[in-house]
Amino acid sequence: MASRWSAVALALSAAFALGACSDSPEEKATADCGAVWRAVSDVPQTLERYKKSGGTTTLSAVVLTSDELDQIHDPELKKLAEQGASLANRLNETKDPAVQNQIVTQTKQVFEAFRKKCDGWIGTTAQHDELSQILAAGKVPEPDKHAPITGTTPEGTTVKLGEPVLVKYTDYEGRQGKVKFTVTEVAPLSSSDFLRINRNKRNSYGPIKYLRFTVEVMSDDRPYEAQPNVIINPEFSFGTSDDQLVSTLTFSEPFDSCKNTTGNVASTGDFCRVIEVPKRSTLKTVGVTTLDKSHQKPPGTTLYRWTVG
Repeated sequence: MASRWSAVALALSAAFALGACSDSPEEKATADCGAVWRAVSDVPQTLERYKKSGGTTTLSAVVLTSDELDQIHDPELKKLAEQGASLANRLNETKDPAVQNQIVTQTKQVFEAFRKKCDGWIGTTAQHDELSQILAAGKVPEPDKHAPITGTTPEGTTVKLGEPVLVKYTDYEGRQGKVKFTVTEVAPLSSSDFLRINRNKRNSYGPIKYLRFTVEVMSDDRPYEAQPNVIINPEFSFGTSDDQLVSTLTFSEPFDSCKNTTGNVASTGDFCRVIEVPKRSTLKTVGVTTLDKSHQKPPGTTLYRWTVG
């Protein structure tokens, strides 16, 4: 799992890149400390994510590469960086709680040696203090306890077009959160967009409309680490006046009247699909049958439904 660096870490990384081609002892010392910070902070940052996420993130640290280690000038600092990288590797390889606690104890010694050597060059930061505290007990920290997700909309609920439903969402790592999902609009494709469709196909289609929906992740005041990684790719069902089949259409280029604010797979934003309603049919309802692979239901099941008109 990628490590989320602080602004300090990014600044140190920049200093490292500049210092590698400079003869200034001060710049070399700052660059060395920046590289060592990356190596010795990998384990405590992984522990911090694990704690704040409620124990749902894995104990998997990012490891400094051998090329990055070779850029460190100071022998003592290079040794600390090598020790930090070795401990991160060991954490990635073990599932044994006793070994994990041993790694935390050893990392604590390496991290404090780094601070003693480098705080004078790069300054003491709040993040240094937080990570020292994470390591202080010499063992994997107990995960924070988060209140259960409440206030969600029962599955099977029908609402009016434009009204949201609140969905309990569990991501692939087990982090839970709440997502606001709304079908906001169903309207005819604009005349200019309709004329962009191949003429032969255009004449064979029934009325073509666009369906717009929004996705919003609700934080519920949870820390960043505890919030789910939301990836939603919904599938829809439709109800018509005569039970005819409504099709979802795919075109190579987006229409001006039906564009997504981000990519085709929704995390947070405004999204659009193009649908074909059979001739002489009237669209009555829009249902969502699947939000993603973790929210699939048996065929024919509708999670939520919106009335149209």
